[in-house]
Amino acid sequence: MRLVTRADFDGLICGVLLSQVEDIDTVELVHPKDIHDQNVSITDDDIIANLPYHPQTAMWFDHHSSEAGIAGETDFRGCFDVAPSCASVIYEYYSCFDTLKKYEPIVIEADKIDSARFNMEDIRNPKKWVLVSNTLNIFDKEKRFEDKAVYFNRLMNMVSYGTLKDILADGEVRDRVRFLEDEQSRYVETLSRCSRADENVIITDVRDLDYVPNGDKFLVYTLFPEQNVSLNVFNKRKTDLTVISGGYSIFNRTCEAHIGELMQQYGGGGHRAAGSCRIKKDASERVLSEIVERLKTGVN
Repeated sequence: MRLVTRADFDGLICGVLLSQVEDIDTVELVHPKDIHDQNVSITDDDIIANLPYHPQTAMWFDHHSSEAGIAGETDFRGCFDVAPSCASVIYEYYSCFDTLKKYEPIVIEADKIDSARFNMEDIRNPKKWVLVSNTLNIFDKEKRFEDKAVYFNRLMNMVSYGTLKDILADGEVRDRVRFLEDEQSRYVETLSRCSRADENVIITDVRDLDYVPNGDKFLVYTLFPEQNVSLNVFNKRKTDLTVISGGYSIFNRTCEAHIGELMQQYGGGGHRAAGSCRIKKDASERVLSEIVERLKTGVN
């Protein structure tokens, strides 16, 4: 079977778990909007995890609250639950399999990482699984590292059968970690230059930049500790689309707007604390302004 999932840490652990209990022979990494827009061919030989529902799939697992409506109205194989991670949904669904018991600690890490339960030190000086997770998010314009899908499968295999020490000692992982460490100071400078506060909303707009240094998206909350929600605005490479992603501050958790539902109104999705949408560039200013105003009032 083919696993269709996201290229993030939660998707990675979903892959680790499912490969132990289902006959997974290939993995395809896609964006949620690719499912919504039917840009990915889905068949009854596929398992979708950590992505929106598709009626042709054999099984579906998800945890994003923006999918709760369709989950409640649809008869499907698999499991949906609003949870800290999709990995935890899968782990509970297959709880009768003793082979998964050893992965409980890594599922707890997926819960922490996907729900952004970090402290300042996790952001400024990431270690262990947080560091591994960060290596999945690299944009490598000079193609110094192996293909994203190849790396994802490499990590799946190492997480399945190795230790954290083995993973951090892997040459590709070490190279990615060093790259992220080298980029961090430039990333912080870019954040400082391209970010502004509009009442409770942090807006980081990098649409005019040809290259944004790699860095942890949560670092912006260390620069704006009083704001409670952020928006990151950038143009998707080689398309006419602008991406607007939003999320609660992980240090000032007072935002009441439902980010996933708000983004869903613009063709995107997510869960309460985070979400994103892709829109045409010529509509980006209008949509960004509307989203900012709604986040300022806390009303979806």
